[in-house]
Amino acid sequence: MVTAPHPLEPSVSQNDGFTPLQSLAPERLDERDENGVLISRTWLRQGVLHGRLDRFWPNGKPQLSANYEAGKLDGLLYQFDEQGQPLQVAAYVQGRQHGLSRVFVQGRCVSEQNYVDDLAHGPAVTYQNDGQPSAKMHFVKGQIEGPTRFFHEGRVVRNAVYQAGLLEGEVSDFDRDGGLIQVATYRANVLEGPLRRYWPGGALMEEVVYSQGVPVGQPRRFDIKGRQLDNDQAQPGLLARLEKLVRG
Repeated sequence: MVTAPHPLEPSVSQNDGFTPLQSLAPERLDERDENGVLISRTWLRQGVLHGRLDRFWPNGKPQLSANYEAGKLDGLLYQFDEQGQPLQVAAYVQGRQHGLSRVFVQGRCVSEQNYVDDLAHGPAVTYQNDGQPSAKMHFVKGQIEGPTRFFHEGRVVRNAVYQAGLLEGEVSDFDRDGGLIQVATYRANVLEGPLRRYWPGGALMEEVVYSQGVPVGQPRRFDIKGRQLDNDQAQPGLLARLEKLVRG
């Protein structure tokens, strides 16, 4: 005699499209080296990464730690060197880098960058050895965009404007004391228009006009008192300063 199932009791068969709950639970997979030292620990669900993934250096310190959801990075990813110092902290959402990412050298943060859907997007900062910023930028869909400032020992040494990753408009350079060194104009990363260099104190030292990156005519040069000089009469001090500007 065959008893019919209760109408509220689910009937499970191999072809009803249901998966037993036991197979949905993540399973831990450990990997060890020839000496039995744990080098990685992952969690899998139906053969796909799901949960924490941890990798270790031979000395036992963490090398990488991340979280996966159905095979895709989701959450914070950490990377470390063999001494345990951080190398990177990055945020992911459904397999795409999304959020703040930090990069480290010898445990020191050297850059902070925001991402949206795997592309640099938003403010970004790079840092010098002493922790002070070396550059402050803004990105739009992977390309630097808008006003950008570069620093040395806490002082601004360059103001620039970018458009779609290329220099566009005026670029001003300053010496360590904040004095203006030169002002140049760019169009799509190419010099276009006057480039003016200045003596300490702000007097005009030299002016060169550019068209599509090529100088037009002869440069005009001036001594520190504003008197125009012939190019072959330029004083050694002026030429030395020009040489220093070119070399940086």
